Amino acid sequence: DAPPSPATRMSLGALFGQVFGAPLFGVHFVHVLLADLLTSASLMLYQLEMTACFVLTGNFLHDGERLTDAHDFCGGTSLHHLVAEPLMYAAPFWIRFVQCLYRYFATRNEPWLAWPRSHHLVNAGKYASALAVVAASTLHADLDYDRSGDRAFTPLKWTWLVCIVVKTVYCFVWDIYMDWDLGQWRPDAVHTDDLI
Repeated sequence: DAPPSPATRMSLGALFGQVFGAPLFGVHFVHVLLADLLTSASLMLYQLEMTACFVLTGNFLHDGERLTDAHDFCGGTSLHHLVAEPLMYAAPFWIRFVQCLYRYFATRNEPWLAWPRSHHLVNAGKYASALAVVAASTLHADLDYDRSGDRAFTPLKWTWLVCIVVKTVYCFVWDIYMDWDLGQWRPDAVHTDDLI
């Protein structure tokens, strides 16, 4: 097998650029497919970014040593931990959210509640729920102490828990009914009894 040609590499790079600039370049099937692959790989992207931080800052050299906040660039209360990690995790969901909104507004000639058009809006809600989980997880992980300094079941933790439940149920129902087309009864569908 020959390695990919430079033109192929350039077109893949251009495709990534178009995906990250979703509303500026339009949204076609290939953009949706690549963004869906990125959402599936969001945990890997988050861990890749975290690994790069540890390697580039040298934090991995302090094996078992407790670092002070001034020297801990990748964990604890560092700006990296509070901003870069959540942004890396949320980026694919943000891209799909923007793509869904773009498709919703691109179908503006249809009635605003017509199913082909509102389908995009409801799908955007799925990605918005994922973004809410990322935001609540970031806040809950570092800001859920009570006044005595102990970890407690605070309103932030309740918010986080509600966001996780809503996202899980939303994504499960969407995947079963819309993506996999299961659970919808159709009178004209072929039943398995007819096949036996």
